[in-house]
Amino acid sequence: MFEYKHVSVVLLAFLVWSCGGASDSTREHPLRVTQVLEDGTRLVISDVDRDGVADVLKYFGIPESQVDEPDAEERLLRTEMDLTGDGTFNLRRSYSDDGELTIEEMDGNLDGRFDHTVFWQ
Repeated sequence: MFEYKHVSVVLLAFLVWSCGGASDSTREHPLRVTQVLEDGTRLVISDVDRDGVADVLKYFGIPESQVDEPDAEERLLRTEMDLTGDGTFNLRRSYSDDGELTIEEMDGNLDGRFDHTVFWQ
């Protein structure tokens, strides 16, 4: 339960920070770049604070269990976020083939290694 609260507090702080509290329509949108990786995964890179460094990575693709299905649709597979603006990704989320959040990992002490893991069911 402690890990869940810790992750939630940090995630809430990130959302407030990324929105900047601005409500006017003049606020600029984050920069986004899309790349297709060698394995066909589509990577969307976002620079939320527009400092020239990626803050959010989103990986989209066909889940492995559905690769052979002709009507399989691309889904969000994983996200990585830099919550502190230091250029290091300290929150990673993995999603099931159904698009449900399954694992959330966080580097709580900012040493570059994930030290908190939450398994979602």
